[in-house]
Amino acid sequence: MQALLTLSRIQSGVIDAEDVTALQLADFIDDELAEVEEQADKRNILVTTRDVASDVQVQASKSLMDLAIGNLLRNAIMHNISSGTLDIAARQEHCAIIVTITNSTDETLPDDLMNLKQPFHRGEHSRISAEPGVGLGLSIADAACEAMGATLELDRPDEQSFRATITIASA
Repeated sequence: MQALLTLSRIQSGVIDAEDVTALQLADFIDDELAEVEEQADKRNILVTTRDVASDVQVQASKSLMDLAIGNLLRNAIMHNISSGTLDIAARQEHCAIIVTITNSTDETLPDDLMNLKQPFHRGEHSRISAEPGVGLGLSIADAACEAMGATLELDRPDEQSFRATITIASA
């Protein structure tokens, strides 16, 4: 129920996209990883970061970035394989900050990955499956990105991995 309320609050503008601040991207990602470290450890998931320059700043809403990155990380752990991998990369490219979160997976995913952004879409898992989650993580991440003027793209680099890419316009 909390996830549905969060999605509603983002979409209605209650979570303020105007609280824009300069975030040190490397520190922000470290903080987000600390939040999910225990979950990753329990599943023996190897977490790596790369290309996250310590001097890269992003102008963004901290609360919306927390929701976007936090939900993507939790999804990457939840839908990973036991003893899998989770890789986070962040780079500045021309007038954009690009954050990618790639995880190993053995799940069957829909042909159109954008369907996963739809509320309550759980890929191969039905509402009555024993898998955790309700299908709102990617919806929340997408809504948070949209509220701060960023984009969320989903793709499958290969059959054993899933990647979420956030692109944030920078000055």
